[in-house]
Amino acid sequence: MKLSVLALSAILATAIAVPAFADSSIQATLAKPVPAKTKLVAGGAVWVCEGTACLAAQAPDNVLSTSSCRALAKSVGQITAYAGGRRSFTAEVLSRCNAGLPGAAAPKASR
Repeated sequence: MKLSVLALSAILATAIAVPAFADSSIQATLAKPVPAKTKLVAGGAVWVCEGTACLAAQAPDNVLSTSSCRALAKSVGQITAYAGGRRSFTAEVLSRCNAGLPGAAAPKASR
């Protein structure tokens, strides 16, 4: 009986934790390469960047957001692509992500 309860608890805990990592991998492409392979924490994820590619292999779903993109951009420079699962950022969203960085175009005003 105790073993059954323990097994059921483990299954439920896994079932609850898995949705937070449903589309776990997020990729970013940088405008300029990083000088060396870099591992950093930005926007709620652990990123590994090499050349112009950055990957967050185990990222919660909320990392696919403008604020997380912006946090990464502040650490490694302008981002030209940001995607995870079946979703990728548009040019307009990327301009908000890169706003204020050297060489970044100013975001267009919304109407």
